Amino acid sequence: MRKWMVGLVVALLFPIVQVRAQTNSGDAHAVSTWSIHSPDIVVARRTVYPLGVFTPPGAIVIRRLEALSNRGPMNGMRSNGEPVPCPVQYTIELTNGITTQQIPISNVFLNKETSQTYTDSGALSLLFIGGNRITAALLPPQKPQFPPVSCLIEGLNITIQYESPQDSAQQKSESADHP
Repeated sequence: MRKWMVGLVVALLFPIVQVRAQTNSGDAHAVSTWSIHSPDIVVARRTVYPLGVFTPPGAIVIRRLEALSNRGPMNGMRSNGEPVPCPVQYTIELTNGITTQQIPISNVFLNKETSQTYTDSGALSLLFIGGNRITAALLPPQKPQFPPVSCLIEGLNITIQYESPQDSAQQKSESADHP
C-alpha cells in the first residue's frame, strides 16, 4: 500500500514540475514551421517562380528562413567531378503584397565533394497580418546575364519559422524581466 501512495504522489507532482519547467524564461521558445519542398528548377531566363503559399488565419511573425538544396544553384560539373557554382545570385522572396523580404540563396557548396548549399536568413522579425496569402518565390538575378546563364537547383527544401505576435511580445517581455 505504501508503494502505491508514493506512486500516486509522484504522478501528481510530475505534471506540476513539468509545467514549471516550460514556463521558465530560460527555456527555448517554441515556434511553428512552414515547410516547402520545390521540384528541380532550371533557372535560365526564368521570371518569378512561386515555390509555396501559406495563408495564416491570424497575424504571424516570421523569425528565420533556412534552405537546403540537394544540388545547386550550380552551373554544371568540372572534368574532375567538382560542381561549378552558379555565377549569378538568386533570392527567395517572402511577400503578401504589403510586407516583402528577400533572402539571397547561397552559391557556396557545403564542401568540395558535394553540390549541396545551405542558406540561413539569420534572425528576422517580419510581421504578416492574418488572412492574407504569403508567397515564397524564387527570384532571378536583378541584372540580365549575357550570354544567358543556365543554372540548376535540385530539391530546394525551405523551412520558415514563425510565431504569433503575442508569443513574440511575451518572449521579449520575459527576457527584459530576467537579464
